[in-house]
Amino acid sequence: MDNTYGIRHHAVLYALIVKYVFAYLNKDEAEKTVEMITRNYGLKRGKRMAELARINNEPLDINSFLVHGEWAGEKDENSSLLTSDQDNTISLVHKCAWYDYWKQYGLLEYGTYYCRYIDKAICKGFNGNFSLELNKAIGFGDDHCEFIWNEKYDPDYLSTHPKKWILPFLFHMKELRQTAYEVLDEKIRDEILEKVDEDFDQIFDQY
Repeated sequence: MDNTYGIRHHAVLYALIVKYVFAYLNKDEAEKTVEMITRNYGLKRGKRMAELARINNEPLDINSFLVHGEWAGEKDENSSLLTSDQDNTISLVHKCAWYDYWKQYGLLEYGTYYCRYIDKAICKGFNGNFSLELNKAIGFGDDHCEFIWNEKYDPDYLSTHPKKWILPFLFHMKELRQTAYEVLDEKIRDEILEKVDEDFDQIFDQY
């Protein structure tokens, strides 16, 4: 896999898919289609994370969920604080590279659909005994994101279990594009994805 791809490329690819879904469909149809693409993509990732946890003989709890996260950003791209109260795990994100890149490339209105659906879909695919609430998001105009899982994590576990199975962003991008292909109507999917590829090439001069 090509390790030259990162969050920047993934963020732009997602936003371009959303942009052209809205260009080809009416608003209601486009929103339903984008939701399905994002949810299906998240479900796939969550299921992979769960399968790896099972291979490693780990329970499908919040600890193994956090350990099997599948991606890692570059230094200083993201900034977050993981904490907990009596019953919950809380992640406060103060800097999000996806948001920054959507804004940089003028794709913010499309990119933030990702914030609406992706994390809950990953949790559902993982099928643990916890749920997730997204109370705040930078993409929605808040000054930080606030994720709350209704299961308390174990700091000692995370300190002794580094993240496992980090997959290159090129893998994630291929899967995102394939998921869009599976969801989109066959009458328009090739044309939409061709437009996405053209714009992506113009931005990065590579794909």
